[in-house]
Amino acid sequence: MVNEMLGNYDAHVKNFGVVYQDGRTPALSPAYDVVAYAAYMGGRGHALRFVPGGEKQARLTAKTVRSFCNATGMFETRVRGVLNEAVGKACASWPALIEASSLLARQKQNLLKHFEACDAVLSWRRRRAGSAGRKAAAA
Repeated sequence: MVNEMLGNYDAHVKNFGVVYQDGRTPALSPAYDVVAYAAYMGGRGHALRFVPGGEKQARLTAKTVRSFCNATGMFETRVRGVLNEAVGKACASWPALIEASSLLARQKQNLLKHFEACDAVLSWRRRRAGSAGRKAAAA
């Protein structure tokens, strides 16, 4: 989801690592080599396929999440929850971080435009606005 929101179209297998803190149990390593290509150029999708035989340069949609969960045996509701949490945290902090960054003005504009047009961000913002409206109506 981070790659989706940043427009990191080039995250390959070599950009992901596994660590074994206890010598036996695998866990994803902290993120590295994350590049916000959307700040510099247009593009779409991900370098890796979400499922074997899946669409090349796919975007992270409800359909790709479902296919990924079906292929891996992961619970879709849990995966959606983790993705939604990531989007919420990004919506709360990234726009200000991007504005405060040392990127050039045009790069900031490109990155913010990409971020705000991301389907997951749009969906999260719509749900939040709907929730706020329902709370105000109930009050």
